[in-house]
Amino acid sequence: MIAMSQHQHQMFPDDFLQHLVRPFNNVVKKEVLQSRINHLDIKFERKPHSDKSVVISLFTKLVEAFKSISDKYIEHQDLHTRVRINIQDTDSHFIISISGIIFIPPGKILNLFGLILWYVIRYHTGDKPANSDFGRNLTTAWKKEEDYLRFNINQLPRKSTVTRDAMRCYICGESAFRINEWSFDPGSRGRSIDMETRVCQKHLRSLI
Repeated sequence: MIAMSQHQHQMFPDDFLQHLVRPFNNVVKKEVLQSRINHLDIKFERKPHSDKSVVISLFTKLVEAFKSISDKYIEHQDLHTRVRINIQDTDSHFIISISGIIFIPPGKILNLFGLILWYVIRYHTGDKPANSDFGRNLTTAWKKEEDYLRFNINQLPRKSTVTRDAMRCYICGESAFRINEWSFDPGSRGRSIDMETRVCQKHLRSLI
């Protein structure tokens, strides 16, 4: 288990997490990712001769990734907000569960989806994605969907405000004195949700 801290106001809404999860599941044609309030579950269906070691390897990689994210992107003043990861066995699934996921910069979550997909393919085929047409095709399909998702979000209108105190840029982790304020329409509630992205001067045009 690993814990990270983050200023409470820097979380993003659960509706936005669902917006990221939905196209991933559409590409793999399975509900591999399941978003709940402040949670993300990664589900591996148990079958005869399922290789749990693949799930454990992904868990280990995610722990390492969250440590890197914590060191580079996360402010450590607020010790009350936590991001935690654990692994569960059920009769039907192996599940990697991440709580506090909404405190991770959204662009970094999309980066993690690529890692998750690699292990999903390995789990279901028993081989590396590059070694099968299925793996290569699925990887290419997700890359196209990810690029499309990033492009559309980064094209949204935004207002940039200046802050007095240095923060960490959500894009590169360097010192940032600006916040991009923008709105996201989840398409389900008929209203927009306000979002914020901390950015340095170099990434002033970015939202995720």
